[in-house]
Amino acid sequence: RFEEWKQVEDAWVLQPENGQAPKAVIHFVGGAFVGASPHITYQFFLELLSERGFLIVATPYASTFDHIRAADEVQFAFDRCYRVLRRTNADLDGLPVFGVGHSMGSLLHLLIGAR
Repeated sequence: RFEEWKQVEDAWVLQPENGQAPKAVIHFVGGAFVGASPHITYQFFLELLSERGFLIVATPYASTFDHIRAADEVQFAFDRCYRVLRRTNADLDGLPVFGVGHSMGSLLHLLIGAR
């Protein structure tokens, strides 16, 4: 399903399988050294979530020790992408958005949520 990933702004998006309406949005952020290409590194995991009806937004980032700045950049990239998606997909209105991360990605989501 790699060909189904679409770049929207600075994030990678995978719609739910079979054109079904999404039940929720998952904002995924990967680990420190593989965070630059989450749609490739975590492809199997993210595609399983998509098959279960979730819209995936995987936000890449560059590794840094300035975690606050990285969290801000990840959130800004997600926000830009999600704005575009909402303009073209009314199914997203009112859906929950879940932050999922691995390793450093979990820390970045924690920092985003603490703001």
